[in-house]
Order: sequence, then structure tokens, then C-alpha cells
Amino acid sequence: MDVEVSKLKFNREKDLLLGEGKDFVAAQGWEIIEFEYPILAVILTHPKNKRRLGFRFLCDDWDDQPPSLSLFDPASPKVELPWAKWPQKGWNVGDRHAHYPKPFLCLPGIREYHSHPNHLGDHWVNYRANDRDSYKLRYIVDRVHQKFSQSND
Repeated sequence: MDVEVSKLKFNREKDLLLGEGKDFVAAQGWEIIEFEYPILAVILTHPKNKRRLGFRFLCDDWDDQPPSLSLFDPASPKVELPWAKWPQKGWNVGDRHAHYPKPFLCLPGIREYHSHPNHLGDHWVNYRANDRDSYKLRYIVDRVHQKFSQSND
């Protein structure tokens, strides 16, 4: 996809999330610390143990591709978390990925899921085409937040 088109689509998502979605963001307790193309970085707090964890969504080629997800410690937002510090219990993580030598969340709407050999038939375009309101950035962040909230870590 053309970078300018991707940037335009990303900025529409940004306007939606920070505009009409701002009450939702506040109610969820999301702390958006970066929102400039192609990055959306959000700090989420686990509802039970209050662990704060950073989630970085790389949205290059938005929305031809879903975002790639990495995690970071809020105290060091530029440093990606190693596997041992990712949520483990109840967190739907995948086995080693053929294309990404790092931990990943195996969840529709995340790039690593759609490019994993086990999910090559589960095309991102089908998610985006079936319902234009689903699988916007707000929905994807919310799904990741739900998974994090269900973990024991």
C-alpha cells in the first residue's frame, strides 16, 4: 500500500479513537503514550493485580495489514519485553513464529497471527471486509486488553 494512503487511514483511526472514542478510552483506563504513524503505544493496567504493561502496535501498511504487536515495560517504552516477561497464564501465545523471532499474541487482528503458518487461510482482508466497524484500531486494542485482563500475570 502507498505510504501516504496508509498514513491517511491511520490518522482517520486516530481521529476516531481520540474523538468519538475518547470516553471509551477513558473508561477503559487506556494510557495512550504515542499515537503517530505508524505507532500506537498504549499502557494497560491489569484489573486484578494492577500490573501496568505497554502494548505497541506497529501499523505500517494500515489497513492492508493488521498491526504487529510488541510489549514493553512502561518504565522503558523503547525496550521490547523478552518472552519471560510477557503474560503467560491464560494468555493466548503462539509457538515460535516462522517469520518473527520474538514472542507474539496469537489473536485475529494481529499481524503475527495472520502470517503464522497455522493461520495462512485466515486472511486479514476477510475480517476487514465483513464488517467495516470491526477490526478498527479501537477494537483490536480492546481485544488485546481483554486477553491481558483474562491472564493471571
